[in-house]
Amino acid sequence: MSYRESGARMLFGVGLEIGALNAPTPLPVGVHAAYVDRLSRTEAAARFPELDAAGLVEVDAVIDLDREGLGAYDAASQDFVIAQMVLDHVADPAGVLVELFRVVRPGGHVVISVPDRRFTAPGVRPSTDPGALIAASGSSGPDLDEARYLPFLEDAHPELVSMGGPKLSEALRHCRERRESIHVWDSRSFLAFVAAVQTAAGIDAELVFQRDGEETGVECYMVWRVHAGPRRALNEGGRQPDTLATEPRRADRAWRPPAAAPGLLLCGMHRSGTSVMAKMLASLGISPGAEDELLAPHAQDNPDGYWERRDVYDAHVGFMAELGLDWDRVAWMSPHLLQRRESTVLGTRLSGILEGLGEREPWLIKDPRLCLLMPVWREVAPDAAIAVAVRHPLSIAASLASSPRGIYPTRLSLLLWQKYMLRLLADLDGRPVLFVSYERLVADPSAELPRILRLLAAQGLPEPPSEAVQRACAVVNSGLHRNRQQEDAGGLMDIGQAQLYEALQEACGSATLVSLDASRWREPDPELETFQRAFEDRLYRAMVDDQDLVRRQLARVAMLSEGIHARLEHRLAAQEAEVRGLQDKLGSRTAQVVDLRCRLSEAFERQTRLRLAIEDGRRERDMLHAQALAHDRAVHSMQSSLSWRVTAPLRWLGSLRWSRALKPSYRFEQALYRLYYRLPGLSRERKQALVLWAHRRLPWLTRHTQSYQLYLQSGRVPAAGPSPARTPRIDAAGAQALLAELDEVPLVSIVMPVWNTPLRWLTEAVDSVSRQYYPHWELCIVDDCSSDPDTVAALEALSDPRIRVHRLERNHGIGAATNEGLRRARGELVGFLDHDDVLEPDALLEMVRLFRDPELDFAYSDEDKLDPDGIPHNPVFKPDYSPDFLDSNNYVCHFLVARTSLVRAVGGLREGFDGAQDFDLVLRLAESARKVGHVAKVLYHWRMIPGSTAADAGAKPYTWEAGRRALGESLARRNIRGEVDLGPYPNTYRIRRAVDREAQVSIVVPFRDQPGLLRTCVESILDRSTWSRFEIVLVDNQSADPRTAELVAELLARDPRVRLERFDQPFNYASLHNEIVAGLQGEYLVLLNNDTEVITPDWIECLLEHAQRPEVAVVGCRLLYPDGCLQHGGVVVGVGSFAGHAHHLLPGDHPGYMARAVLTQNVSAVTFACAMMRRSTYAELGGMDPALAVAYNDVDFCLRARERGKLVVFTPCAELVHHESRTRGGEDDPVKQRRFAQESELMRERHGALLAAGDPYYNRNFIDAGATFHVDPDYVAKLPPPGDGPLPAGAGYVPGRKREPSPSAPDAPDECPGAAPQPSFSILVPVWNTPPEWLGAALRSIERQTYPHWQVCIADDGSTDDRTVAMLEALDDPRIVVRRRPASGGISAASNTALEAATGDFVALLDHDDLLHPEALMAMAAAIRAGHRDILYSDEDKIDRNGCHSQAHFKSDHSPDLLLSQNFICHLLVVRRELITAIGGFRTGVEGSQDHDLLLRLTDADADVHHVPRILYHWRIHEASTAASAEAKPESWEAGCRAVADAVARRGLDATVEKGRFPHTYRVRRTIRGRPKVSIIIPFRDQGALLEGCIGSLLARTEYADFEVVCVNNGSTEERALDYARRLPRIDSRVRVLDYDRPFNYSAINNFAVRSATGEYLVFLNNDTEVGSGEWLAALLEHGQRPEVGAVGARLLYGDGSVQHAGVIVGLGGVAGHAHEGIPGEAPGYFCRAHLIQDVSAVTFACAMTRRELYQELGGLNEIDLPVAFNDVDYCLRLRERGLRTIYTPYAELRHFESRSRGQDDSPAKRARFAAEVAYMQRRHRRFLDRGDPHYNPNFPIMAASFAAPNPDGDG
Repeated sequence: MSYRESGARMLFGVGLEIGALNAPTPLPVGVHAAYVDRLSRTEAAARFPELDAAGLVEVDAVIDLDREGLGAYDAASQDFVIAQMVLDHVADPAGVLVELFRVVRPGGHVVISVPDRRFTAPGVRPSTDPGALIAASGSSGPDLDEARYLPFLEDAHPELVSMGGPKLSEALRHCRERRESIHVWDSRSFLAFVAAVQTAAGIDAELVFQRDGEETGVECYMVWRVHAGPRRALNEGGRQPDTLATEPRRADRAWRPPAAAPGLLLCGMHRSGTSVMAKMLASLGISPGAEDELLAPHAQDNPDGYWERRDVYDAHVGFMAELGLDWDRVAWMSPHLLQRRESTVLGTRLSGILEGLGEREPWLIKDPRLCLLMPVWREVAPDAAIAVAVRHPLSIAASLASSPRGIYPTRLSLLLWQKYMLRLLADLDGRPVLFVSYERLVADPSAELPRILRLLAAQGLPEPPSEAVQRACAVVNSGLHRNRQQEDAGGLMDIGQAQLYEALQEACGSATLVSLDASRWREPDPELETFQRAFEDRLYRAMVDDQDLVRRQLARVAMLSEGIHARLEHRLAAQEAEVRGLQDKLGSRTAQVVDLRCRLSEAFERQTRLRLAIEDGRRERDMLHAQALAHDRAVHSMQSSLSWRVTAPLRWLGSLRWSRALKPSYRFEQALYRLYYRLPGLSRERKQALVLWAHRRLPWLTRHTQSYQLYLQSGRVPAAGPSPARTPRIDAAGAQALLAELDEVPLVSIVMPVWNTPLRWLTEAVDSVSRQYYPHWELCIVDDCSSDPDTVAALEALSDPRIRVHRLERNHGIGAATNEGLRRARGELVGFLDHDDVLEPDALLEMVRLFRDPELDFAYSDEDKLDPDGIPHNPVFKPDYSPDFLDSNNYVCHFLVARTSLVRAVGGLREGFDGAQDFDLVLRLAESARKVGHVAKVLYHWRMIPGSTAADAGAKPYTWEAGRRALGESLARRNIRGEVDLGPYPNTYRIRRAVDREAQVSIVVPFRDQPGLLRTCVESILDRSTWSRFEIVLVDNQSADPRTAELVAELLARDPRVRLERFDQPFNYASLHNEIVAGLQGEYLVLLNNDTEVITPDWIECLLEHAQRPEVAVVGCRLLYPDGCLQHGGVVVGVGSFAGHAHHLLPGDHPGYMARAVLTQNVSAVTFACAMMRRSTYAELGGMDPALAVAYNDVDFCLRARERGKLVVFTPCAELVHHESRTRGGEDDPVKQRRFAQESELMRERHGALLAAGDPYYNRNFIDAGATFHVDPDYVAKLPPPGDGPLPAGAGYVPGRKREPSPSAPDAPDECPGAAPQPSFSILVPVWNTPPEWLGAALRSIERQTYPHWQVCIADDGSTDDRTVAMLEALDDPRIVVRRRPASGGISAASNTALEAATGDFVALLDHDDLLHPEALMAMAAAIRAGHRDILYSDEDKIDRNGCHSQAHFKSDHSPDLLLSQNFICHLLVVRRELITAIGGFRTGVEGSQDHDLLLRLTDADADVHHVPRILYHWRIHEASTAASAEAKPESWEAGCRAVADAVARRGLDATVEKGRFPHTYRVRRTIRGRPKVSIIIPFRDQGALLEGCIGSLLARTEYADFEVVCVNNGSTEERALDYARRLPRIDSRVRVLDYDRPFNYSAINNFAVRSATGEYLVFLNNDTEVGSGEWLAALLEHGQRPEVGAVGARLLYGDGSVQHAGVIVGLGGVAGHAHEGIPGEAPGYFCRAHLIQDVSAVTFACAMTRRELYQELGGLNEIDLPVAFNDVDYCLRLRERGLRTIYTPYAELRHFESRSRGQDDSPAKRARFAAEVAYMQRRHRRFLDRGDPHYNPNFPIMAASFAAPNPDGDG
């Protein structure tokens, strides 16, 4: 009978057998089993063809244990379960094992078997760690990853693994399909695993039958009788302990010392000195037994005796043998093995021994196996005293190596010592015991023995007499201390062993009993198992037969091998280094040779071209010289004639040009216009209309002015041909007529999702549908589970049968609600209406008329916005369908109507695009639509609500990112290779299409003289272009200037890509290009004017990415005038005489109407001043028309291309400067004007149909006001009142533009309790020799204040300029007080004089030549009434002599550290008068920085400092002011140093003050208190090179020395990283390495490391950083020690030297972003802030410091919600909630190779994790995000780069 049959005889009743296949268990008669498998019989036969299909059992239930468990069966429902050879194939064997015991009723049986790897696994795979299986149970997914089967293949088919590639992938897939074995155990480790699972799950079962692998030869087989099923889930109550061998500490086992202990248990590892201690204690009367009861001494191993009882030794050895263990084979030895029946027998046997010793108390039991069997001894002798011998583990290893026991490698000896000690500590279970150091005892027994006896007495043993103590000291022989080892010089001990020994040594020095917690360390069972397998090898057993010989030989071999190995390694390393050096030199020399050859070849080619050019030049020079001589002779002959002399007076009269004589200079004309526009009486628009009228009606008067030339160039001449009319409105009568004309009247379904809509707006929306002229509609309202009872009631009250309301049971969001409405729509057409918007009455009628075209699939209309009062404004006049403009932004928006079938076909609205779901829908509709229509009427009114995108495009930043994702998916669907970038303004985008890198481009540049322009043009192409595959074809059109010829020769010699062609005919732009293009070879053409200059380096790529598209004919670029104004943004047909430039003369930094000046779009035409096309396209269209010699030839070409169905694209990404018509001049003579008129007439005749229909990309609703995109000013009825956000003065700031005064601010808010109802201001103005025009402007800016309660206190500081004095004397306003000082005392003294005259509640400071914004005092008064009553300041800008504004300074809220670094507050400063008087006003001696000194003294105490984020102050720029140059007054920098130093002294700071890196900046260098220890935590995974660079730079450069480095290895597999980690503790004793073998979680890793850190301060440092400055750690620590500071961050640079981090801006990009990212490292940043110590809201933990105590108080980083991103930002914000500050210091500087370790967030899982982290941050810190970062001005856009220019205001 087989063992399986024997086990099956115990079964009864009905049960289950899992995985039987063709070998079911033979069951006794009357016992029945249902067969369970993951495959049916048919599937199993197909999957396992090697099995006999006929022998396969019929499967009763198909169940995949990994996915379903045995959930189909109730608990305690089966009499038995058989799972043979199953557990090694499942992903979660622990969980499956619990399921097996769950379904069996008490008294039933569980039969389990697994292969014993010793007999089935051909390789050396170690047993699967039971602890890891239990800890991971339930956490992994059900799918088995193919990588799990790699170890199986390495064992079974190593040749496949070494081959790799497709065969390995196929083998892994095959293994996964067959579910090959993924776990391995031997019999002993599997029994330990089953017992551990039973303990963890609370299973009560008894092992009633077992056969291990040695008996079966193949498997471990066992039968368990179940007494009770699982009582708890695995891992319940927290994670499992690190090792199964450590049981949880039990509080109910608290130890109490007995009154009298019966004896002593002396524990310790073999060779740890227990024999010496036993001999000493025996001399004190503690009896080990009679001599014949003890083991006999061994002459070599222990000649003085072992002092161990033979009966105890036999009991121990016999018990361990029954378990298959020995003293050196103890892997997986745990308390679970002691729960077997054998342990009961052992306990009975030991109890009998102790009963025999009862008369000889106190007795002594000594055996090293006590360390492993302590649970049994604590049961049989609970009151016994316990002592533990401790010896250096390397001494033990050395002693074992010389003992007769066998040959033990040092590593094995260390592992055995570690196992013995940890097993003992765990089984002591917290009981305090005596620890004795063998080294101390042997060295000085008289000093150590009293401590031993005292602590033994504390455990209940009697104290011996003093003479016995003296005898005991004599017993100890210091000569016994052989194999002495005091330190681990060779690094043989790992970190855990070193820490364990250190803890034991500390316990040995304790004056009391000590309890050690073993859970801090992990038992080394896997490594022990590896050694045990080697020891079980038969060859090894044969070798040890002659132990002495083998030991000597192996010792010799080991010694020789180590020496040879060391020498070889050294030699190999030296040779490798030498080879690397030679390779580097060879590579360098090779590169130099190649470079020299290239340069030599280029030089030779240049020399050849120069020689040929010189020869050509000489011939041409000779020819020209001959011609010149001939001309001179002819002229001389003519002038010598009589007729020439007689007619001289007539020629003089004829040379007069009276109109030209009156031609004004440009400066004079500009001054005249400024004066004209300042004249009162007419509006600016009327004055502009008069100028245009003069140009049209009186050209003979104005034709020689610059204004007239611009008028001609911009195409503002009225069109003589037909022009499109503005779309008329339909009234009710007209609607009836149009309805009668309709052949079909389709039903239109309007879908409107609703959620808690204000009643008024909901009513208006519904009424707007009810008022439609078109009657055939239905309104499908979907209530998204509104909670507002008014909304619900209003919907229920709707009675129109055409209105259908459906209410959702729960809130699903706008996308799902819209889809529900779409599902219920019955109409042929469907339109979309938001619940608070309004339709025009003719909206549906216009759309239905459009849809009479059967090809039309969807259409859209124009729209405007409704303010909260219902006033429409801001009309959006859209172009007809422009696919490229749609790819740049969702310009379609409202009102959208489409065929219902198409909307349903594309899937309606999709989830995952919140805020951009309509954009995503439009993109998908456009991809499928046959034709797209546009109604050029405002049919839709979009409601402006504070916080909506209608009111602010940046109000919902997440919509921008959602739009980018929608556009990216659209590209993928269209098979377009490219990337989507966020555009320059919210909700705009740029597509970067992939470019054919092999394309050849021919750039044609015609020219006639003008060598300066030509040089600029060609050199800008050669020097700036990043595209290299081009040729420049210079076309000389009859140049006569010899300098031109010299330049051309120089250019030809400079670059072989430049060549020359000639066109020796009169100028005809079209003919010139037609002739030249025919001979070009490039696939693409760029037609480029010679008066252009390249700005963007990738301009060719930007043009090429569109020109390579088959549907595109021409691509044009963005052209600027030299002054930065826009010259060309596409061409609009129908403007001027025929066509004109879009956005002409718009400021270059202005986005234009609908941001069209900065977005890629389709246009009707582009200028050929710079345009690209395919050469084949140019040929197909026959080139340009020579009849259009100069003007409109480019427009005509584009229009002919569009007639063939091609697109014309304008891209603003290619940007050039255009000095327009500098070569051929302006249209300023009658001949040119006649030619221009003829060309215009030809264009009107040829393209009259287009003129009549209107430019499809230019809405016909724009009015002709001398500029494109001009909206009728009468359209705007009323502007909305300002909202609650940032004050608007700073928004829309455009440098270089004159700023008109803003309208008066609204009334101030209600009074605050205790605040002055109307605060009054005294404006202090110190004056000294101020130019009267500037002083007058300053005073007028005060007089224009919208706030009336002010006083001006002027202090004349002894002015000597009579004009200044006279002006001051003439002032007669009673609100202006003038005090004159007899002599100049400086600005501080003058300011104090003005202060003495002040009577206002608050004092404002104004320099005598600066200006206030008209609302300055009103804004300050509002802030004061809001409760800010001490110090207030505003933003500012600078103003030049011409009144143009620039250099806006948008400031941070108050930052004490930034104020010490720089006077960032500056202007406008307002201070409570009592406060400034209390500190004594201004100090003398710090002139030049007196305002900075004043601020520092004002903020010495706790004052309320408030920032008003508006530009309220304009600082005058002139030559002598620091506004023009920070170096203008160098003495003020010195004064600032003194002011800051005085402030540091007043505040009692131990610090010094130094000048900063830039003028008027400072560094306060604080002194570090004491020498606190810093723990630097560096997580890493692989990337050994990065780790070496990080730690190497840290150790080599860090000047502050009191630190430790805690490296955390997070699952590294790279050998370089692991090797370096092993060597680190030997490289520097301050470095240690911890292992964290769990998935990457940055927060959890650092929290784990902090628990092991010993420093007072923590530094979190990424492994991809390198230390730059040696003072970095001290720079962090000087601020980290400050009690008010919670965290300190460093300045991080990318590898290329650009800034990666200079603080974190919360809210930037949606959650947080780096300040100054991407700027050059040496750049100052915004107002030098990249180089200044300052307060920030957060810093990156790539390098940051915090106090350990504080870190622990806050609970560390959030490892639950923020495992990877934003955990550092969250920590800093939590610090801020506690009132602590975060500091950024630029003096701690490091390089950061960001995310090189963990990679980018580029997988779906990572993106999902990142999205969850973003959502958490937006939820957790919503209040902070809504308020905005206090250290980042609200005028900056948050969805752009940090400190980017604010959005322009967007006026037309």
